[in-house]
Amino acid sequence: MLTEEAPMEGDEYAGTEQEEIDWLSIAKEAYKTSTDYLDANYRKQWEKNVSNFQSRHPSGSKYYTDAYKFRSRMFRPKTRSAIKRSGAVCRRHVCDVGCYHG
Repeated sequence: MLTEEAPMEGDEYAGTEQEEIDWLSIAKEAYKTSTDYLDANYRKQWEKNVSNFQSRHPSGSKYYTDAYKFRSRMFRPKTRSAIKRSGAVCRRHVCDVGCYHG
């Protein structure tokens, strides 16, 4: 008598031998899918945030066009100052808590 378990929902590899599964192609497909998802949903905002932190205009900005070619190159985003300010507050708080052993 053969007793074969039914595959669980979402288990497309149930009932196959381990040798038959092409793990490399599964890993490549997972990487490609995750990269496509990140590119579609997050990468543009990440690149914009990094550019702001490095005091550069984000890619695609109007300030890279010929109309702004001879304008001032100064750019001061609030990103870096906000990060430094919150870091300073955190350091002050840690020092205040650590210095008083009431």
